[in-house]
Amino acid sequence: MRLFLPLLLFTTACGSGENKDKQGAPSVTISSHKNGTNIDRGYTTILKGSAKDAKFGATDLKAKWMGGSKELCPAKPLDKDGTTKCDAFIDLDHSEITLQVTNPDGVTGEAKVSLNVSP
Repeated sequence: MRLFLPLLLFTTACGSGENKDKQGAPSVTISSHKNGTNIDRGYTTILKGSAKDAKFGATDLKAKWMGGSKELCPAKPLDKDGTTKCDAFIDLDHSEITLQVTNPDGVTGEAKVSLNVSP
């Protein structure tokens, strides 16, 4: 058992760079759209969301909006009230919208909605 414990500690400390502490991730919500919302392609829409973190204040958190694999709005601090918005041009490959929020410890929480994008 003495040999196993140091090996276990070494393996745990040298993780892959993924969220090591899921419980420490910010709680994230997208409020502007629900799953299945119909949206027309080629128009700008306002995406809205919010986040909170048990350890950090709202302005310490950075929010980034993604449409599929494309960044719609780069990472920027949340507003003082914990909200964020993004004016995004929606195209056909943006049917899955993700709001990623990262705290200063580098732990990220996210929320997703799937949109029905009309051609």
